[in-house]
Amino acid sequence: MKPLERLAAVQARALERLREGSADRDFLVQLLENSCLLELAKLDTKQDLATNVQAAVEVICAMFPVDGCAVVFDTDDGRPWVVSSGTTPADESARYRADILIGGARAGELRLGKLDANLDARRFTQAAAVQLAHCFANSIEAESLRRSAATATASRLAAELDGDGAVDAIGAIVQQLAAFPGAIAAELLVDHPALGPPLTVAAGNPGEVKPVVISRAIPGSGVLAARVSMRQGSAPPDGAVGEVLDRIVGSLERISREQRLLREVETDPLTGLGNRRRLDHALEVAISRARRYGEHVTVLLVDFDGFKGVNDTLGHEAGDLVLQSAAAAARSVTRGYDEVVRLGGDEFVVLSSSTELFGALALAESLRTSIAEAASGVLPLDRSITVSIGIALYPDSALDADALMRAADGALYEAKAAGKNCASVAPVAGLGPAEATEFVPSSDRTGVVIDGVAAFATRARRRGSWRRQNS
Repeated sequence: MKPLERLAAVQARALERLREGSADRDFLVQLLENSCLLELAKLDTKQDLATNVQAAVEVICAMFPVDGCAVVFDTDDGRPWVVSSGTTPADESARYRADILIGGARAGELRLGKLDANLDARRFTQAAAVQLAHCFANSIEAESLRRSAATATASRLAAELDGDGAVDAIGAIVQQLAAFPGAIAAELLVDHPALGPPLTVAAGNPGEVKPVVISRAIPGSGVLAARVSMRQGSAPPDGAVGEVLDRIVGSLERISREQRLLREVETDPLTGLGNRRRLDHALEVAISRARRYGEHVTVLLVDFDGFKGVNDTLGHEAGDLVLQSAAAAARSVTRGYDEVVRLGGDEFVVLSSSTELFGALALAESLRTSIAEAASGVLPLDRSITVSIGIALYPDSALDADALMRAADGALYEAKAAGKNCASVAPVAGLGPAEATEFVPSSDRTGVVIDGVAAFATRARRRGSWRRQNS
């Protein structure tokens, strides 16, 4: 028989003798009280407060002849936090009660219900309240230390955010927030150009718990918000989480300054667009993020139809004006965090993160019409410019940066072969020409050549929808 089982058997016999009116009544009462207090003293003070409070009321109900026990904690909002076991003794029905004093101040109250013996439990209630105060004080101190450690780790990660590893670091910060004492889940929303498209990362399972929301506005840039779901009775994490968010804001502003300085050496002097160096870096970062969070990355390779004739007949000044007008038009139809790059000559690349197939097609059509209109507007009336576009998507067209650019180049070749002034989508990776041709593409000289769309959609359904989540 295990020690606790032996103790329970002894208590059961002692309780029965009390009911029978044993002459050893005082001794038996002392035995019941002391054995219960001993078990309360064994509670693991390193556990979180909510777990220890629940364990304490269960110990009292199991080891003392009472039909119900409750611990009532006072709260700042005036709505007490009640943890109970057995028949919950309401305020007016509690037979015995005692204040729980932590640091000399009342933190709550212990309440006992109806006793299953002819006992006076005043002494036990007072002693149990003292023991609980000691246990709960240690739990609160341990939680404070754990929260300080988690806050320090999250703050360090937030302060060390850098442009290349910022997205991965956000995931690690969320893990720390979800590890706060009393926390069961955390979510972080970052909407700032330094990180590209808006990012939401979550950890844990909030269930039906209403989260605590802490946010920071970033003037002129975006918003940063954390949602932390806490167990009942756990201290709200506002101050600690707010400290972490402030560090993230500071890091995002620093990253933005660094990005502005870097852009000065990664900018095409004629158009003000990025150059090949910026594209290589942005593409690697975008694919790394997409791989982690299950997003798409779209590359649109833009080439002018008949641009050489402009330079040959009207001169390079006219060609430069066309390129500058086209660059401004491309910028006007893309998002602030999309990268628009001039590869050289009359080739532009648009890198669009978190953009799936039909969004890519819509963007391609906007680019095709806007660039053609802007470029033709600076030429004589008898001259016009049209645009051909090759579209490739990660992970459907290719799985790395070089292969994605080759896929876009192949799609551009198909657009040129289809008569120019249109856009073509690279086939889904793994489908050979014979397989791809079984899907009849629709084409329109003034619209879009959707090459491989049916194959793409079929594979997407087979794979299932993408979801952004913390890995």
